[in-house]
Amino acid sequence: MSFATEMRKMTQDIAYSREERERAIAGIKEESQQMKAEAQRVKEEAQELVMSLKATRGEESTVLRKELAQQEDQRSREMKKMLRGFQFSRKADGAQMRSELAREMDELKAEVHKLKKDTQNALEDFSSQRERMTEEMQKELSQSRSSIKREVEQHLRNVRKFLQSQQRSRKQAGRQLRKDLAQSKFDIVSEVKQMQDDFNKVQAEIRADLKEAAAIWNNQAHVIGMTGRTKPKKKKEMAVTQVAGREEMPEKPQPRNLEEELLKAIEEQHSGITLSKAAENLGVAPIALGRHSRTLLDKGKIRKAAKLYFPEQVK
Repeated sequence: MSFATEMRKMTQDIAYSREERERAIAGIKEESQQMKAEAQRVKEEAQELVMSLKATRGEESTVLRKELAQQEDQRSREMKKMLRGFQFSRKADGAQMRSELAREMDELKAEVHKLKKDTQNALEDFSSQRERMTEEMQKELSQSRSSIKREVEQHLRNVRKFLQSQQRSRKQAGRQLRKDLAQSKFDIVSEVKQMQDDFNKVQAEIRADLKEAAAIWNNQAHVIGMTGRTKPKKKKEMAVTQVAGREEMPEKPQPRNLEEELLKAIEEQHSGITLSKAAENLGVAPIALGRHSRTLLDKGKIRKAAKLYFPEQVK
């Protein structure tokens, strides 16, 4: 009974260990998937930022070109209007107006040149800023990838160590289990052999007792036969002989209460006692105490641990 309980407990421990390993592996896989999703999200955000920068640069360039075209068209219209007005003005003012027009044209050209230069500088600054941001984002992305890679490698190393430790513990548990099974088998075989020897011994004693009883019975039958052929005695002498015979007959022995004797023997040994040792102390065969030990166990008066029996009140 104790051996079956230990086997069931060991099997449950192995099953629980396997479930813990599966839960640990599942948790590590889930963390790895979350890291991969985070890396993908960072990559997508970087791509969206780069696309937005490109779109912003294109829109700014389009607005600048549109404004330049509008200013150029407005100045062209103003110049045409001024030229039409010059045709109706006086010739005296023609030279002055031409000089003013030339001066305004130079100023316009200077402004256009300055505007082009400012636009070019702005585009160059935007391009350099975009390159710096791209480099920084690529650097951060590379660092994030390397960090994620290191964490994943660390998790994999931890998983390998965990699996190796589980394999070692499983092998050790298997070796211990096989050792315990071999020891239990050896103990069971020894106990069965001892029980067989005790049974053969008791059987031989019973056969010897039966043989002796048969010899006594035959002797008594012979005596009775011889007595029946002798002459009858007087009634008084026969009565005296019968009384004397009753006095000489041995008293019938009282049956032993092995259950109480076994309980007393176990209570005297608080450190535990084996059934064979108790049988040796009581002068009986261990097989004769088997039924009484089971009765005491069922009544809860004793308890059993491995091969030892203990009184129930001693913990």
